[in-house]
Amino acid sequence: MNEDTFLLARYREQEDESALKFLIDRHLKKVFTFIFFLLGGDSNKAHEVTRSCFIEVVRADSPKKGEIFFLGLLRTALAKLRDSKTAPSPSSYYLEDSFRETPGSLRIVRQALFMLPIGIRAKLLLRDQLHLLYEDISLIYGISKQALKSQMRQARSQLREKLQEILDRSR
Repeated sequence: MNEDTFLLARYREQEDESALKFLIDRHLKKVFTFIFFLLGGDSNKAHEVTRSCFIEVVRADSPKKGEIFFLGLLRTALAKLRDSKTAPSPSSYYLEDSFRETPGSLRIVRQALFMLPIGIRAKLLLRDQLHLLYEDISLIYGISKQALKSQMRQARSQLREKLQEILDRSR
């Protein structure tokens, strides 16, 4: 049993609020940041989705077999975004105020990233921003590590194409 599973069990069985607070403090920033970037910088929607993910995972009878709490939060976030109308339209991604202040090259990379479909963007963010292992990402998506690596190659190729489009337009 990993520490998160132990803390979640302690909260559920003993109503230990400090165990829940520790879990939230440990994972809140990463989960919020991931959702925030998926939504193109909409902090209100990101707060709403993050909050509902924590509630859903904490209230679940048990985690998905073999899943750690953090991966459950990310899997739940992806499901919520995929199954709802929460994701903004691609044309609004890089127009958000929160991205206007970003320095040149990073701004261009973010702009290209937000031109990609949300599923592709999510995989790139999980690997390159949250630094998750391929094994963990493949657990979130329920696919093999090899299938994920193939999808990541395709995602990076699509990101390069979008970067080239942006650079060509700026000339």
